[in-house]
Amino acid sequence: MKKVYLFLVTLISLFVFSPFVYAGLDDYYKAGNNLSVSGEKDGTCFFAGNDVNTSADVSGILFASGNNVDISGSSDYLFLAGNVLDLDNHYTNDAFIAGNTIDIKSSTISRDLYVGGSSIKLDGEVGRNAYLSGGDVTIDGDINGNVSISANVIHIGSNAVIDGTLKYNDDAMVVIDSNASIGNKITYTSSKKDNGLLFDTTSLIFRIVLSCNLVILSLIMLFLLKHTMGNIKTMKFNVGSVCGNIFIGLAAIILIPIISVILMCTVIGTLIGIILMIAYIVLLLTSGIYAVYHMGSYLFSKTLKNDYLTIFISMIIFEALTFIPVIGIILNVIATLAGFGIITKLLLVNKEK
Repeated sequence: MKKVYLFLVTLISLFVFSPFVYAGLDDYYKAGNNLSVSGEKDGTCFFAGNDVNTSADVSGILFASGNNVDISGSSDYLFLAGNVLDLDNHYTNDAFIAGNTIDIKSSTISRDLYVGGSSIKLDGEVGRNAYLSGGDVTIDGDINGNVSISANVIHIGSNAVIDGTLKYNDDAMVVIDSNASIGNKITYTSSKKDNGLLFDTTSLIFRIVLSCNLVILSLIMLFLLKHTMGNIKTMKFNVGSVCGNIFIGLAAIILIPIISVILMCTVIGTLIGIILMIAYIVLLLTSGIYAVYHMGSYLFSKTLKNDYLTIFISMIIFEALTFIPVIGIILNVIATLAGFGIITKLLLVNKEK
């Protein structure tokens, strides 16, 4: 199941970001087919595309996603998602990485490292603990804390130095070079049944990367749909309007698939039904962003004058709250319904005009 999660998060990243070919919002928010970024960036950066190559030194959080991602610059925090990921520099805090083929070269991650992928190679240095989940995991670097691995094949190279405990699933094929140093603590195995920690780590990586993608997607939507987002910003926000949006959204979510199926059963309406169903799925996946922006525009109307900053902070707060058990599910459902209601309202108003 964990590999399905990782595949899905990579697929989502590629699906969301590959089609964009514009130059980007500004120096800190860029998306493109072949994207190359350099220089010093004093703040959080978002880079996405098919091929992403960045040597930028980021004083803040770096979010990057794409098919092929090559990171040779530094950052404080690092969030990566994609197919082929290469990184080679210094990261002063934690790094969260999910993809297919991941190569961590002579990099230094000063705190904790979380990685999920098919093939993982770690030659760099980790200041604290490393949590690795994949098909094939190779370690030939320095880890100053503990290492937890869930994999089919595990290679510990001759240059590997693990100061803490090495923990891995007992059914993995493990090759440990005689020159590797595992430290003074006990190296032990644990079965997959009891390895709840590793599963939770993989799930956490999936959730974090997905949340990062949604935040980036919200900024891209604000850039592409200025008129629509502008109308949402001016809509009333109170208990009555939110309840009304939820009710309209619930009705639309129920009725649109029924209408689509009916249209697809007719000769002349088949194409319209298919298009309507595709639009329905897209709106279902993105409707929460509209609701969060609606709420954020109201809450931060007096403190934040920049729309990109408004949606960024609103999405960060919302995504953080969704990590809370039960409450997160409730918030996602409410946001989806309210967002769908908002879009339905706007479509009806435009139709009347």
